[in-house]
Amino acid sequence: MMSLLADSGGPITSQDPSIIRQQFIYRLSLSGNLGLGSKNFFKKPTKAKVSSMAGLRASTSRRKVDAAFFCELDYCKAGFTRKNGLLNHYRAHLGIADKECKFCHMFFTTSLRRHEQKCKSNPDNEKDSPAKTVAA
Repeated sequence: MMSLLADSGGPITSQDPSIIRQQFIYRLSLSGNLGLGSKNFFKKPTKAKVSSMAGLRASTSRRKVDAAFFCELDYCKAGFTRKNGLLNHYRAHLGIADKECKFCHMFFTTSLRRHEQKCKSNPDNEKDSPAKTVAA
């Protein structure tokens, strides 16, 4: 995250997610990459803590390969085996919800596919499907 931001206009020296997010939004606006619909991306609050200890223990126990990507925030240092996991983690820190559900139009940081499968506005949702309803 820090290197991605640094590439777009100088070093990031803050460890505060709110300040980093402000710098990120400012740099996006300067580069012209902040589109009209992107205001919805930043509705979630920033977070210093992204995962619970139980979540960290669970991910560590499932791991078959050592973590190769680490959060650069001093107070976090969470590790991930894939770069995409780290990018999703940074989105959660910064409150960037850039994935929109095509059914209910809510924005999410990660797990869009899981949400869309359970979304009440999804016409293919098996829970609410009339085909699954059995007459008494």
